[in-house]
Amino acid sequence: MTLAQIVQTLKKSQVSLLGVSFVISVVVFVVLLKLPSQYAASTSLYIHNTTVADPASFSYDGYYAQLAAEGYTDTVVGLFETPELSQTIESAFLQGTYTDTPKITSLDVKKIAPQIVSVVYTSSDENLSLDMVTVASESVISLVSMLNEKDALKFSAQPLSDIPDIKVVTYSPLLFSIVSFLLVLIGGGLLVLINEYLRGNEQK
Repeated sequence: MTLAQIVQTLKKSQVSLLGVSFVISVVVFVVLLKLPSQYAASTSLYIHNTTVADPASFSYDGYYAQLAAEGYTDTVVGLFETPELSQTIESAFLQGTYTDTPKITSLDVKKIAPQIVSVVYTSSDENLSLDMVTVASESVISLVSMLNEKDALKFSAQPLSDIPDIKVVTYSPLLFSIVSFLLVLIGGGLLVLINEYLRGNEQK
């Protein structure tokens, strides 16, 4: 197809393409407006080696204590995925009354620095988000303490703040509706051109 043919084909379908794109963008806008607000609670855990009196000191023992803590940070992230910790967290929410369903799989746990673990939970229920992060953090701190009772190397997990941070997750319905309008318009235009191209080949 030549450029002139492409332009002509799109002109013939522009009314229907614009109409469909507009309707879908309006639907997206309305749906997003009706969605409940989302609350993201977060906290950070500091993992350190308590075997050495001052693991941050510029000494042989301090250096290797810090390296060991950095390696153990990956272990702490993995602990959040263990069945034992999942059961502990689940049992804490058996009697809770929340407007949203607690989902342990929605916990977002990441190693964001050599000795820092980030724990984030997002829900439409602000109290659930705060409670989930608090319970998950306290559970893993307790588990780390229990696992290190008989080890020569002692590790500790401590929250960097006493209370989790809470933020309202914001999004722009207008932005999403504009993006959906453009995507449908471009996608629909491509389908029209492909259909016209295939039909032209069949006629030859």
